[in-house]
Amino acid sequence: MAGDTLGYNGWTNWETWIVNVWIDNDQNLYEHYGDMARKEVLTDKESATHELSTTLREQFDEWAPEIEGLYLDLLNGALREVNWREIARHLVERVEEEENYAQRAN
Repeated sequence: MAGDTLGYNGWTNWETWIVNVWIDNDQNLYEHYGDMARKEVLTDKESATHELSTTLREQFDEWAPEIEGLYLDLLNGALREVNWREIARHLVERVEEEENYAQRAN
């Protein structure tokens, strides 16, 4: 993926990639967002991606630590660069793959 036209390891940029890495590597986060995507995918993939991207952005904003000054500006700048829609689309597609695999296995 490093040779892709996207910015970092196949993702838009480093900020998007690292948030996705944290979600993928935290079982609670992964299950939480996977469950959300699974519920939404039942209706419409595009709608699911939109809803999940909005939720991701809002929750990560809420979880930001209480800081001031330079570090607040740096954190906010990094979070503004995250492509939440790309992460949501990735989660939705992964859920679809898991569902398709489960159906084929049965």
